[in-house]
Amino acid sequence: MIAAINLIFGLFFNPIAETIIVPLDHGDPQSRKITVTYHFENEFDPRRETVFTVDDPIDYAFQGFDLSESIKAEFNWVRISGRHFSKELEKFIHENANQDWEKIYRWLNQNQVSQDIELIRKKILCERKVMLIGYSSSTGILLHYLSTYSQSVDKLICINPFLMDIQTNLSFWNFSNYFQNQPTVLTDAEFFGFAYRSSVDYFNSDPSLRDSLIDSSMKDFKENHSNSMEIKFPTSFAVRAFEHTIELMADGNSDFPVANFLKEKSEPFWTTYLEKRFSLIGTNYDVGLSFGGQVIILGSAYDLLINPKVVDVLAEFFPRSTLVLFRDGHSLEKTKKAEEFSDLLLAFLENDFESKVKAYQSLTELNLLFLGKDYNNIRVD
Repeated sequence: MIAAINLIFGLFFNPIAETIIVPLDHGDPQSRKITVTYHFENEFDPRRETVFTVDDPIDYAFQGFDLSESIKAEFNWVRISGRHFSKELEKFIHENANQDWEKIYRWLNQNQVSQDIELIRKKILCERKVMLIGYSSSTGILLHYLSTYSQSVDKLICINPFLMDIQTNLSFWNFSNYFQNQPTVLTDAEFFGFAYRSSVDYFNSDPSLRDSLIDSSMKDFKENHSNSMEIKFPTSFAVRAFEHTIELMADGNSDFPVANFLKEKSEPFWTTYLEKRFSLIGTNYDVGLSFGGQVIILGSAYDLLINPKVVDVLAEFFPRSTLVLFRDGHSLEKTKKAEEFSDLLLAFLENDFESKVKAYQSLTELNLLFLGKDYNNIRVD
């Protein structure tokens, strides 16, 4: 059907929405069914390899991450909106489980989403493997999917993975901890947006210059970007915020702005969890040690949301991993504008060595690659 439609539309092809029926609760054999949506972003050709991306409420609220058409031209691209963006599920929750936060978490957690992804893969590809690209928050979902369905994955590209559990378990200092006891003109929500978008190397600067630069940058953000967050599916956003903060703090206590913002947005889940201590879903990274596929991790040395050493640790879980760091922040404001960044992504997807070398060289000439490990020597006092 997809092929026939694309023959009609030819070059004027637009993303086509498809649906699949999945259990509301994959753990309940008697569960009611719901419909979730995914999109073919280009003409589907069964002879080509297929790439999945996943929409995430937190990524969507702040900016999201799109890929250039030059990359999409070489593969089948499937974007999964899934249950997090299901109006049907949102309505059902409002009518049948309003305020039952334990049940809502059970229906919207990353394990349910991962099982949806596997059903979509089987529907489209049968037994063929899929390649995955995750950005920021969505990377956490795809890593969970990989930990459960590693036999279904050929390759995973993680772009600035937002993984608070690794940072917490290894007690990594977070750049935003610097602001824990610092006066700031930003609210916690505004600070999260500031940290998400910032691409400045504050912490290799002279302390007096650094403080002045941070102060002026935050004031500029307050004036020009503080109201840019858009939350269209607040319940789904709250679930993802809870999943991130539960990785960051087991008892719900923290003092720095990133944690405060995420906890504020997931407060009903925290209140219920602290009362009931209901079961939580995490990710078993150790599964990566036996994963035979490729994992490419693209991080940012000036990330204010997550300590850059997190990507170093993540790479250690995968025998066939490649780690690249950019002179940029979490949202890759500078890097993603360069055609050479798209060239590098395409080279990784195609596993083209010569193209990788060429892209590396070009990005180095643009001063976008972070070639050292200087962040291990960063001092803030």
